[in-house]
Amino acid sequence: MAGIVFLKTKQLEQVRRFYEDRVGMTVWLEQPGIAILKHGNLLIGFHQQTESGAGDEQTTETQRTRNRTTGSGTDEGKRQCVTATEKSGVGTPNAPPRCLGDSTSGFSDLDGLITFFEQERGFVDRMYEEFREEASGPPKENPQYRIYHFFAQDPEGRKLEFQTFLHQTAPI
Repeated sequence: MAGIVFLKTKQLEQVRRFYEDRVGMTVWLEQPGIAILKHGNLLIGFHQQTESGAGDEQTTETQRTRNRTTGSGTDEGKRQCVTATEKSGVGTPNAPPRCLGDSTSGFSDLDGLITFFEQERGFVDRMYEEFREEASGPPKENPQYRIYHFFAQDPEGRKLEFQTFLHQTAPI
């Protein structure tokens, strides 16, 4: 079985170019308002959102629910705003804060973590050279998970991780 993870975006062309030019993904399939990119066995689909949120019927009810629980982003007393760095320790300096119910977070899927990995440590070092400006720090070993990795962000603020496992893994 194969799968695709779809993420909403407000900047389809910019995001597509970023993942192609900087990460090295290739376009697997394009459809109106959608670009599905591939890296190894990973497929990520980016779905263009409009200012009104039209074109994404599946998330419309989710956003309405989120707006009801956060005060629709207009009631400053109910808004919860954090920078990516405050939320996870990973972030780009001077990135705007994200607020629940705010249109800047309501139309692009920015939570979660996209991890790219390859079998050799040199992959992480090469990607760090590409993302030095956006990286939260240099690559390092994490003994708990037995990985070598670093974190960065894409143009919309999605967290990225580049890693290699420091132990044998089953073939994919």
